[in-house]
Amino acid sequence: MRYILFLSAVLLLCVQDVYSQTTHKGKEFYFAVMSVQRRYGCLYVSCDRATKGVVYLHRTNTLTDTIHFSITPPQTTIPIKIDAERVELQGGAQGDATYFKDNLIPRKRSVYVRADHDIELSYLNDISHYSDRSLLYPLHSYGTDYTIIAPPGSHHYNVGNNFQRHLYSQCVIVATENNTQITIESPVNLIGDNERNITARLQKGESYLIQARPSPTDTTPDLTGLRIRSSSPISVMSGAYLFLGYLKTPNDVFEQLLPSNLYGQHYIVVDPALSPREDVLDPNFYKIVAMTDTTTVYVNGNKIDKLRRGEFRTFTMETYSLIYATNPIAVILLRHSSTNSKTTIIDPYGDPFMIDISPQEYWLNNYSVFTALSKQFDDPLHFPYNYIDIVVPTSALNQMKLNDKVINKNLFKPLPLFPSAGFCQELSYARITTGPDSLQLNCSVPFGISCYGYGSTDAYGYVPGRSMNNASLSHPIVKTSVSDTTMCA
Repeated sequence: MRYILFLSAVLLLCVQDVYSQTTHKGKEFYFAVMSVQRRYGCLYVSCDRATKGVVYLHRTNTLTDTIHFSITPPQTTIPIKIDAERVELQGGAQGDATYFKDNLIPRKRSVYVRADHDIELSYLNDISHYSDRSLLYPLHSYGTDYTIIAPPGSHHYNVGNNFQRHLYSQCVIVATENNTQITIESPVNLIGDNERNITARLQKGESYLIQARPSPTDTTPDLTGLRIRSSSPISVMSGAYLFLGYLKTPNDVFEQLLPSNLYGQHYIVVDPALSPREDVLDPNFYKIVAMTDTTTVYVNGNKIDKLRRGEFRTFTMETYSLIYATNPIAVILLRHSSTNSKTTIIDPYGDPFMIDISPQEYWLNNYSVFTALSKQFDDPLHFPYNYIDIVVPTSALNQMKLNDKVINKNLFKPLPLFPSAGFCQELSYARITTGPDSLQLNCSVPFGISCYGYGSTDAYGYVPGRSMNNASLSHPIVKTSVSDTTMCA
C-alpha cells in the first residue's frame, strides 16, 4: 500500500512538472530593466502551493542584492517591491549623450528569480506616469532565435518648453549560460556602433542593451524586424519610451518576448476600453511582424500583404481585428497617450501601454489575474479602472467562469466568421470591469485574455498567461490550408 502511495505521489509530481513545461509557469526567470524603467518595480508572484524563492538583483559583476520570499496558502499572489534603479541599464533616455553608457556593452545588470516550486511571475514598472506590466516567462521557454517586435522611436520638439527629445525603440538580451555568443542583424542604425550586424559574447546574467539610433533621414527608427540568434537560450525584452499623442505624456512600455517558434497564426485583438474622457483622443494601433518568409496576412477577411521575415505592418485599431497569417507572426497592441496629438487636451486617466497578444493556438483554459494594486503599495486608487477582455468559443459561453461563477453570457458579443481567411470557429468577446483584486478565470475550452488598467495619466497592460506547447497540440482549432478561396475543413 505504501509503495502504491509512493508511486502515486511520484506520478503526480511528474504530471505537474510536464504541465509546467507547457505553460508560463516555472522555477527560474531572467529579465532586465531597460533604460527609463527606473525607481520602483513590483514583481507579482503567484503559486497554487506553498513555496519559497529568492530574487537576485545583479548590480555589478561583484554586487548582488537578494530578496527572499515565501507564499503560504491561502495566499495566492504576493507583491515584491524592488529598487529598479539599482539594476536599470543606462541607455539613451531623452537624447542626452551622457546617458549612452550601456549600449551594446555586456553589463552584469539583470534580475534573476528562482523558486522551489513552479510560480507565475509578472513585472510592473510601478511609478506614476511611466507604468507598464509584462508577463515574465520561465527559463524553459527561452530560445536561440528571436525576431523583435517593438514600438517605433519618436522625435519631438516641445514648443512650450523649448526642448526636443529622442524616445528610443529598444530591446535587451540577458544570457542564461556562460560564453553565450550572440549575433544581431538590425534593419536600422544602432546607438553605440556604426554597423548593423554585430556579434558579442555574454556571460551568465549579463545583459546587452540595444537601441535604435535616430538620424536626420530617420528620426523615428524602429527595431521591429531585428533578428537575434544565440548559441544558448537567452531572455529578450522589447519596448520603448512611447509617445502616441501630445509630448507631455510619453510612457515607458515593454514586454518580454518569446522565440520565433513560439508564435502563432491566429490572433484576435480587441480595442481597449475608453477611459472617462477619451472621446476626443487619438486611435490605438496594433503591429504585425512576420517570423518567416512568404507569410501572407489577412485582417478581418481581407488579404493585406505578403511579408518576409522581419517585415511588419502597423494598423489603426478598430473595434476588433481578426488576424490570420499563413506562417507564424507576432502581434502587439499599442495604446495611445492620454492627450491628443494635435492639442493639449488631457484625459486624466490612461497612457500608452504595450501588449504582446497571445495567439489562439496558445490560449489556456484557466488564468490567474492579479490587477495592479497601487503605486508602491501606498495608493489603493492608483489604478482605479481595471479591465479584462475575453475571447471565447461561442459554444462554451455557459462554461466561462470568473471566480467559479458563470459570467453572464449576455455580456458577450459575437465575432464574425471569415472562412476564406482562417477563422472558421464561432467566437464571442466580452469586457469585464474590476477593481484591484486577485481573480481566477476558467473555461472548459481554451480562451484568450488581455488585462489592463488606467490611473491618473498612467496605464498598464499585459497578457496574464499562455501555453508554451506546440501549436498543433495546445489548441484543437481547425487546421488551415494555404488557399485564397477556402481555409476551413
